[in-house]
Amino acid sequence: MNILGKNPKEDEWVSLSDIMTSLMLIFLFIAVYFIVSTKDIIDFPKVFQKNEVLLHAELNKVLKNNLTNWGAELDTTGLVRFNNSQFVQFETGSSKLSPQFEKVIDEFFKNYLTVVMKPEIEKNIKEIYIEGHTSTYWSRNSSEQESYIANMNLSQARAQSTLVYLLNSPRLSIEQKKWLSKKVRAIGYSSSKPLNNVGEPLGSGEKENPSKSQRVDIRVVTTTEEQIRKLANDHFENESVR
Repeated sequence: MNILGKNPKEDEWVSLSDIMTSLMLIFLFIAVYFIVSTKDIIDFPKVFQKNEVLLHAELNKVLKNNLTNWGAELDTTGLVRFNNSQFVQFETGSSKLSPQFEKVIDEFFKNYLTVVMKPEIEKNIKEIYIEGHTSTYWSRNSSEQESYIANMNLSQARAQSTLVYLLNSPRLSIEQKKWLSKKVRAIGYSSSKPLNNVGEPLGSGEKENPSKSQRVDIRVVTTTEEQIRKLANDHFENESVR
């Protein structure tokens, strides 16, 4: 008989409840610590998004009045695409720049370099790609693989001929050409990125526009990823010595 009038099972239940409450508090403290300690890592992309925002803002400021005349578009990542609505960049099967595109690429890069060579922009630029592209077609008797390989060579030749043309352009200064030699890369993508009739990446079920696919794009590769990786590594190293 329980002299105090208490049920032993009730005491056991109270003790168990206290233990569960304590465990929940411990798990809560651990969760809060984890969130606080990883907050910086979660925010890294937001912190360094300013690189792309600044780049786009500066390019748009300098280029916007002429983009239509050049038949070009600038997206939020800094990619410049010439949409071939006013002139052909390259004839089918050729890596030679058309006379119209030579004039445009001269004018474009003279303005473009005034932005990307600014110290506050340049410090966040890893490389600039001149990307060569082709249509998916090669010849009537070629297999899909044969066409892709042949177009790989052609796309690389288009990117290289564009870069060589710029390095020989009388409209660019010696300093600008030296910068191009250090930062700009010519890369061929074969027919892996075809475009539709409005000059956008080909979607499922859409029909390719071969003349728009035959092009070069200008893409900026920033150091954002490297900076995020470095800060993440520094963060974990600091946590490991605590």
